[in-house]
Amino acid sequence: LYSDRIPVQVDTIIGVEGSDFTFTKLMENGHIRLEKAAITAVAIVTPALKKGVMYMDFLHTSQPANALSGRVVDWISGNYNYKMGIGNIKKIGISPYKNDFRSMSFARRDIA
Repeated sequence: LYSDRIPVQVDTIIGVEGSDFTFTKLMENGHIRLEKAAITAVAIVTPALKKGVMYMDFLHTSQPANALSGRVVDWISGNYNYKMGIGNIKKIGISPYKNDFRSMSFARRDIA
């Protein structure tokens, strides 16, 4: 999984007009920059998710999936909007667990 559009807050966001706090204006004023991130993961294809949607666990701050989350403070609440991100999938191979029925797996075995 990779993305070259990870928003990162560079400095304290200060504004006067309401439009000063829009994402576009914050980018223009240099308060937010876009960075790149990539992680390696095993994909489990399931009908539980809609087409075009992926899900990853963000259970702990050390989880690799957090690298794909934006790091921008919400200017009203003061909280970060973690647990949401955007990324692209690039297939790098087939998991050795796909056809190995001797090992435990939660993955469905009826997928291509």
